[in-house]
Amino acid sequence: MRALVLQLTRAIAGLTVAYFLALALTDRVLQLGDRPADALLATGLHVGLSGLALYVTSARPIRRDLAAQRALLRDAETEMVARVEQQEFLSDLQDALDMGETEADALGVTAKALRDAAPGPAELLVADASRAHLRRAATAADRETPGCGVETPWGCPAVRRGRTLHFADSDALSACPRLSDRDGDPCSAVCVPITILGTPTAVIHATGPVGAVAWTQVSIDRLEGVAAQVGTRLGVLRAMAKSQLQAETDPLTGLLNRRAMEERVRHLREEGKTFAVAMADLDHFKRLNDSFGHDTGDRALRTFARVLRESVREADIVARHGGEEFVIVLPGVDALTAAPVLHRIRENLREAVGTALIPAFTVSIGVADCSWSNDLADVLRAADHALMQAKADGRDRLVIADPPTPGSAHPPVRVRDQV
Repeated sequence: MRALVLQLTRAIAGLTVAYFLALALTDRVLQLGDRPADALLATGLHVGLSGLALYVTSARPIRRDLAAQRALLRDAETEMVARVEQQEFLSDLQDALDMGETEADALGVTAKALRDAAPGPAELLVADASRAHLRRAATAADRETPGCGVETPWGCPAVRRGRTLHFADSDALSACPRLSDRDGDPCSAVCVPITILGTPTAVIHATGPVGAVAWTQVSIDRLEGVAAQVGTRLGVLRAMAKSQLQAETDPLTGLLNRRAMEERVRHLREEGKTFAVAMADLDHFKRLNDSFGHDTGDRALRTFARVLRESVREADIVARHGGEEFVIVLPGVDALTAAPVLHRIRENLREAVGTALIPAFTVSIGVADCSWSNDLADVLRAADHALMQAKADGRDRLVIADPPTPGSAHPPVRVRDQV
């Protein structure tokens, strides 16, 4: 309202000045009379000066204001388009991250996102499990690697300060030392810290030649959006992995529990793979617990679990079945072929007990294979009968279950490779 009143005041003032100026020109300068031609000239002079006054006092300011408004509208439209594109990009990134099931999937998506978000080379550096070292986890697809030399999370100024840092020139006094130390031409960089599960343990590092890379606020915002979403997704995946690990493992020994073992064997059956199943039981474990205490018994269980992990192949499945009983599933072999591995377990246990601060103990093992049945419970039952035979024969030995015979209620066993 105030602007409108001001505009009207200027217009009236301009018209007033134009009127008196025209009057002075017609009466004193031109000395026009009452003739029709003079009246016409005077009228034209009044109209012309009034139009000039209106242009100066109103039209030109209005035109200037309209141009400014158009510029503001263009800027607002450009900003809105950028925001829409940013939201679409982040939405696509979120969808892509959500579709991945593993951390490797998330890092693959990150490589593509860095390519689209950064105008030049970019990489994602993530701390290892100890949080003491940074490793390159992803780089912008189809681009060279920036090659940041920072080795630890706290060695990165962006991580230490907890905010995005923009370095326009690596030769500048305030540039990151990691940029200044690089060989080659000076470069610019943007570093965005990433928080995973509440701790700054990663950073996005993007670079380019000085002046050749347009580090606009839009590109920096996009990198920060990538950092936020990737950090959140990695945190979710790690929390899920930790939760799943806790659900699948025995807390005392760190081995798989019975349910997780049964799930792994189910996958073997679905894939049509053969396997052998061994049941192992620590000999006289109750006596060990009663004589030396539960702490000693727990150390014995952990020692045997370590021996199992170190003795079997990477593809083998090792689980604590309950109490002092353990199950070893060996894919791709039958009971006879599994015997050398099981004997190695017994031998390694003797060596481990000799070096550990626990009383000596041994293990009895029974083994069967999937020729018994398609049902894991039947194979476990056969292996358990073989284990009972090993116990009955004096313990500290391996017994292999005979192949099933038609109509047999209980699997007979035979002794092989006893020590």
